[in-house]
Amino acid sequence: MATPLEGGSTPTSQAGAVEREIRAHAAEPPEPSSPHRPEEPDSPGCTPEQAERLAGYRARILELTTFVITHPYWATLPGPDRVEHRAVLKYIHATAGPEA
Repeated sequence: MATPLEGGSTPTSQAGAVEREIRAHAAEPPEPSSPHRPEEPDSPGCTPEQAERLAGYRARILELTTFVITHPYWATLPGPDRVEHRAVLKYIHATAGPEA
């Protein structure tokens, strides 16, 4: 697994990149999970490779989230400021552009 600050990027920018990969993955058409009779509609599912990739995305998001929320910086802020700063951080990728 990659380190949280791989390549000099920030955890927030890495989380944004992982989120974009998940959206791209979700946009892929599902494959039928098993053979079916012609009169039955396809059952959406995913291939083992798709499931493995999604599990990897989830693990990376968990790693980055843990890194951010346990960072010593948060202990330097009083309670109300901590809440406000975390709220801003939660949405920073939405306003920072595609490279954030």
